[in-house]
Amino acid sequence: MRTPATPLGFGLLSLLLRISTASQVRLGSLGGTREDPVDASFWCDRGCYEFATQQTYRSFNGAAPKLKVLVSDERCDGGLTFLEPYGWQAYGSGAATYDDKGDLIWKPTQWAGVRDMKVQRFDDALYMTFWIPDEGSGVGHYIMLDDTYRVFKEIRPAGGMRGDVKNLLITSNGTAILTIDPETRTHSFRAGSTTRRNYGSVFQEIDLHSDKLIFEWHAMDHLNASESIIDSKGSCRSGRHASDDMNPFSIVAMDKNPESGAYLISSPCTRTISSVSAEDGHLQWQLGGAHNSFSGLSDDLATALAVHQHASWDTLGDSAYPTLSILSGGRGVIVRLDLGEMAVVSASVPQGRTQPLSTYGDASPAQVLPNGNVLLSGGVNLGFTEYSRDGKQLCEMRLDHTRGSTRKGRGREHRASKFPWVGRPHTKPSIVVRPETGGDELGGSLYVSWNGATEVGAWVLQSGPSADGNAFINHCTVERHGFETRIPLPLNSENHLRVLALDKDRRFIGTSDSVPRQG
Repeated sequence: MRTPATPLGFGLLSLLLRISTASQVRLGSLGGTREDPVDASFWCDRGCYEFATQQTYRSFNGAAPKLKVLVSDERCDGGLTFLEPYGWQAYGSGAATYDDKGDLIWKPTQWAGVRDMKVQRFDDALYMTFWIPDEGSGVGHYIMLDDTYRVFKEIRPAGGMRGDVKNLLITSNGTAILTIDPETRTHSFRAGSTTRRNYGSVFQEIDLHSDKLIFEWHAMDHLNASESIIDSKGSCRSGRHASDDMNPFSIVAMDKNPESGAYLISSPCTRTISSVSAEDGHLQWQLGGAHNSFSGLSDDLATALAVHQHASWDTLGDSAYPTLSILSGGRGVIVRLDLGEMAVVSASVPQGRTQPLSTYGDASPAQVLPNGNVLLSGGVNLGFTEYSRDGKQLCEMRLDHTRGSTRKGRGREHRASKFPWVGRPHTKPSIVVRPETGGDELGGSLYVSWNGATEVGAWVLQSGPSADGNAFINHCTVERHGFETRIPLPLNSENHLRVLALDKDRRFIGTSDSVPRQG
């Protein structure tokens, strides 16, 4: 399997466009915090709040966007939420993972600029994968973390190829498919321009056990740059900023045919979805674009190909024809192909919604979850919503916010996804003592957190006469409360304090270092 998430199929993708208009009950007070009445309003949806509120902690030296639960339902998928603000510098915190209550679970502290966080399966184990920038460079590579958050593997292009790795897909065969933007110099395809720096897209398939290159394909060897359509927004730029050079061959998504092994590439710059032979790399066919191979191209399909699209093979449908699922601009299009007659048998937008899912911003990322629900995120409203199989809204969260300007900007956009993940950090729980009273007659508090731990159910406060002794005694057991739990200190505690971590079945799973009671 490609990831723990279910592939986009005909029945499931149709849910993407069946959004119920039934009213939902919003949660009131959460953790003693009163809900802002502006949340989920007309003004919030249109970006009147620009910057996400930062949640800081006493026992953890980091900050992350603060989430608010607006709608909750037990039928929502139980995976963790992986949040990636596109303009993460505006938030100052980057990517993070959260539980279903909106509490932080893990914030990467070792890496800055984390992007494209996923959970993927390799050799019957789950690994967290994400992109990080190379030091002193505008390009980057991927890493795999095991459940202890140790680096299991770094994934870079084979053969010493230099370029920015843009996507990573781990296959069920133990291989990794990478899309890469290597820097080249070519004559500009734009009239009147001279030779300039440009980027061509490449994809490689690499054996993850041996790091050997299995297959490599260069778009420039098979496509003509004149086929690319560069719009006024510069959507075919190679890098991540408006000043970056153009990439007329940009590949934004990959898939692999489970039967033939052929590669499926999505390229919005040429407005095509193409099949590449796994034997010799020739283009077997193109859907859309200047050299469309199929008859019967409908208006709906042409529209879908004209914007940022992600295509994958539908492995769940019951059609007799090979079927593609295309997500494009918040829409879903189901395409059935007759590869013998080279004809589009049908291309349909499932009934129930005809408008894009995001009023502002780029295409809204969508994910079909293992339980069949659909998670949508993106746009300027700083929210993500989960829908049931029949298209009803089940859960909604939004980033808490501060008042900002009303102008549109990418700094407000984000992406959310869900994956099953169990984190067992190799680090210890972190504790700190604060001599605050806060109205407690006991006086003083200990704060405890464990970045990345998903199995903690309770904490046991202990004290002892010395930091390295064995004479620690139990004082109390406190239920875990969010990412960071406050434990009031009893007056009869000894000079040194520590905390034991228990799982939900009250089994021991970790111990903090000890700290002096007086801080």
